[in-house]
Formats: sequence, C-alpha cells, structure tokens
Amino acid sequence: MWKFYLTIALFLCACRLQAQPYEKDYVILFTYQVKQINEFVERFNADDSTLIKLYFKEKNPDKELSRERLIKSLFNAEKKNWNYQQINNFIDTVNNKINPLKLHLLGDNWYVKLTCPVTYKKVLRNVSLTLKLQRVRDDVFKWVITGASAPFLHALKTGKSYDDFALPAAQDSTTALNSISNAVDFMDIDKVSADTKNIANYFENRSHYDDDLPVLVEQCVKGTIKINSPTSIGYYFTQIPGWLLEIKRFNRRTKNSGWLISALVKISTDTKM
Repeated sequence: MWKFYLTIALFLCACRLQAQPYEKDYVILFTYQVKQINEFVERFNADDSTLIKLYFKEKNPDKELSRERLIKSLFNAEKKNWNYQQINNFIDTVNNKINPLKLHLLGDNWYVKLTCPVTYKKVLRNVSLTLKLQRVRDDVFKWVITGASAPFLHALKTGKSYDDFALPAAQDSTTALNSISNAVDFMDIDKVSADTKNIANYFENRSHYDDDLPVLVEQCVKGTIKINSPTSIGYYFTQIPGWLLEIKRFNRRTKNSGWLISALVKISTDTKM
C-alpha cells in the first residue's frame, strides 16, 4: 500500500513542478498584456497605478520603468513597416519634460469604430458604426452612435431627403449604452435595434446628418434591422496635436499583446473630432 501512496505523491509533485513554470509565465503574460482601453491609457500616461508599473516595482525595486519604454511597448511589435524615426518623434513630443502630453478617456477627440453584422430582411450585412462617450451629467457618461455607413443603407437613402430628420423622443431617459460597454466589447450594441421606443438615447442628437445614420434609425424603428455584436473594434485618438493613433487588439501569447497601436499617422494640428 505504501508504494501506492508514494507513487501518488511523486505524481502530484511532478504535476506541481510542471505547473509552477506555467503559472509564472501566465502571470507575466497577464501583466504585460493590455487588457482594456483604460489600461492602454494608464500605461501610455505612465500612471503609477497601472499593473505593469506595480509589477515592475515589485520585481525590480532599484530600476525605473521609463515612460519612453512604456510607450514603445504599446506599439504592435509584429508590424514590419513602422517608420521608427516617426515613432521617436512622436515619443519625444509626448514625453516632453516641460509639457508632457497625456490621453484622457473623459476628454474629446477620441472615438471607437465598430464593424457590426446586421440582419436586414433576413440577409446578413455589415455596418460601420462610430461611437463616442457623451456626458449625461456630472461624472455620468454613456456611449452614443455618432455615425453609420453601409452600402445597402446608402442605397436606401438614395432619392430621399433627410434634411428635416430628427430622432424620435425617448419614452425612458434612463436606457443607454453603458459607459463601460467597451469592457465587454460592446456586446450590448444589440440594444440599439431592440429598444426602439428609446432609440434616441443611443444616438448623438444633432441638427444635420450627412451619413447613413438617419436611414439606420429609420430601419431600426421599422423593425427591419437587427444589430449584432461587433466583429471588429478600433479606437482612434487625436488628442496629441498633429497625430492620429489607431489602437486595435492583438490576441497572442506574447508580452506584446492586447490593445496596441496599430497605426501612427501624422495629421494637421488643426484636426479635431
């Protein structure tokens, strides 16, 4: 019998020894991965509370994790055609010692683009939606759709005038796309086409619409469109004067994973959202 227990003990020890390296690797990958856009902004701004800085401080208390190194780690390292001089110029601009520049989630000049499959008259099509955070009151925010485009929507728009288009009044002002919808990859975007009695809560209210947004609202109200969870998500920041940052998610088992800069574009300093 003792041989049996010895065998079990040796087996458990072997499993534990194999598990330890895996657990260590998992912790390291989890720490380095940029899991949410909020974490991207924290790391870009070199906030002391960001997970990677806390981890680095624990493991390397005598070394400093510089902001330059943090920002460089936010670029998609597997992209082959980066302009490294441009990246260095960008980091020098952001990391200015006299006037360092930061990103702000509750500020203007950033937005998200979703590619959403929609069911229109039993046929699956794609719609591109642009959303931004809108202040409701004090520190309460919600996501609103500011733009929509799709070839089939544009075709439905042909020959019609939407100059006098206005969003129908909502019956319940409390329904909305939650400000943390991004944390679940906007899986609740289907509420837009389901909650038609309060559809105004999900769109930006403005005096003129020059895209396909009025057609999308019209078809949602008619019940001919069902919006499904997005298949593609991209964040765009123009908060750094003269630069556009495109941020997309890269799922892979490396330190350089999660929400990373996929494109860096030089733009006019006058460009605003």
